[in-house]
Amino acid sequence: MSLAYQPMTMVELAGHLSRQPDEKIRWKHVWEFLEEYRIAEPSALCLVSGLDVDEAALGDTPAHWQGSQHGSTAFPQEIFFLLCGSALGDVFGWATQQDGRIMHDVLPIKGHEHYELGSNSLQHLSWHTEDAFHPCRGDYVALMCLKNPDQVETVVCDAADHPAVLTAWELPGQSTVADRDRLFESIWTVEPGAVRDAARACAQVAQQLGHPEGAALLYDLADEPAAPPVELVQATSLLNRVVAYVDQWA
Repeated sequence: MSLAYQPMTMVELAGHLSRQPDEKIRWKHVWEFLEEYRIAEPSALCLVSGLDVDEAALGDTPAHWQGSQHGSTAFPQEIFFLLCGSALGDVFGWATQQDGRIMHDVLPIKGHEHYELGSNSLQHLSWHTEDAFHPCRGDYVALMCLKNPDQVETVVCDAADHPAVLTAWELPGQSTVADRDRLFESIWTVEPGAVRDAARACAQVAQQLGHPEGAALLYDLADEPAAPPVELVQATSLLNRVVAYVDQWA
């Protein structure tokens, strides 16, 4: 069994990136910035920019993630990316995703054009919580852009102070209708008390089904919610825009 990369210590990785004195100084500033961000977490995301990427040297985008790590033309950028991730915590991967690789290739794959996956090319990828399937999911998700000829944006929602709940149920009489074509009726609210009650109901169901996280959530949700930081009219307007955005691309 051959390895795509030879084992390297963090010191060796840093040396691989920082061969020139001025590059060492720049990397020191990046490391300090990420360390301060990890400790204080002043926002939901941070941006590191300015890394030189020669798209001509990268060549054509691989047709699939399988085998793309062998002889990667993006090796210098991958080293930088791994160092940034290591400054925030322990980098890890999932055995069920891309053969357990800790660094995934997000690229269009033939046959996935309309899938709700990062490998699609024609389907809008809806907002989602990364790795929500696992209680031990990472504290951070890192993305590095190597190519973006169409200037496609990445949308991040940070709304800890804007609680909202959206619930929907399938309208009856649609047993012969395809899943994606079925109609639902929905209601939503941004009233903090109602949102907290809905969260408690979900946590209680989880507890009754034997999930240990349910009890912990009920404990966290025991207190009454704080008053909304903004007028509910403004929050309603914001959520209306979100719902319209999701409905447009659903």
